[in-house]
Amino acid sequence: MMIGWILLAVLGSWLLPVVLGVAASISMTHGAWRLSRALARVARPLLDSSVGGALAFESEALALREAGDLAGAVAMAKARVAEQGIPAWRLNSAIDILISAGEYEAALGAEPPPCMATGADEALGLALIQINLAEANYNLGRWEAAEARLRPLDLACWPFPIARAGLLLQRAWIGVHRGRVAEAFELCAAVKPRWLPPTYRAEYHFTRAAALLAVGRIDDAEVAVGQGEAVARRLSSKRNALFLRGRIAVARPDWVSTERHCRAAADHAFRGQGGDGLLLWAKALNQLGRSVEAGEALRLAAERDPESEAAQIAAAELKTA
Repeated sequence: MMIGWILLAVLGSWLLPVVLGVAASISMTHGAWRLSRALARVARPLLDSSVGGALAFESEALALREAGDLAGAVAMAKARVAEQGIPAWRLNSAIDILISAGEYEAALGAEPPPCMATGADEALGLALIQINLAEANYNLGRWEAAEARLRPLDLACWPFPIARAGLLLQRAWIGVHRGRVAEAFELCAAVKPRWLPPTYRAEYHFTRAAALLAVGRIDDAEVAVGQGEAVARRLSSKRNALFLRGRIAVARPDWVSTERHCRAAADHAFRGQGGDGLLLWAKALNQLGRSVEAGEALRLAAERDPESEAAQIAAAELKTA
């Protein structure tokens, strides 16, 4: 009987950190940021230092970002990418945080050298890094570089549903912005939303909305934005939905509604990226004859998303105003 209790205690001590770690990861995947951070804090001292450290970084940094503390999340991400020999599957989370905060050059500077993956986790991490860095490229206005980065990734991404979806949606987003809307529709149609974890599923609907808007299917685009809002978990997704609603209002055209949606997006708790949306806000304000406020919106675009192509456009418009 005593031996049975001892074995049960040993099994429990081995299983507890595993259960806590898995629960923290699942919570993170479903957008329960506070719960994930709490579980990770309990699990960290019980796990292998490498695994516990990775879990702690992701849960803490993502909880900061989703609470609107981008400065805190970026500080953690920059410290992370400065570490030597960090595996790709851990590095990707830091790169993702840097890009979401508009730190595009820092993200590109963290790109690992070309290497052969040593396992499935590493292969997935390397693929996701390239997908994320394509976003850094096009936010800087380097659309050709973004396309070139994505071009050789099909074989690397196909074994992993999240990477497969990310690759197709990034190509679709670029297609919309480069006038290849038919191609964008085909790419979106090839994606199954379930390939994406719940925290990223809104991006499927938002990409479809952008394609629908590009061909003038305004009502359908509005439905797609609503579908994205219904599943949005990340703070950035909720803010971006407001900017998309502003673009739908432009297509109607309804500049009053555009201004209202863009103002709500500018006041949102998430302040990373968004330069192109703030440019739209400035345009709406000018259309409504509110040029002084339009100038403030342009300055905001340059301040909040300073590395972006949108910031360059805002700075040029301010010089000629």
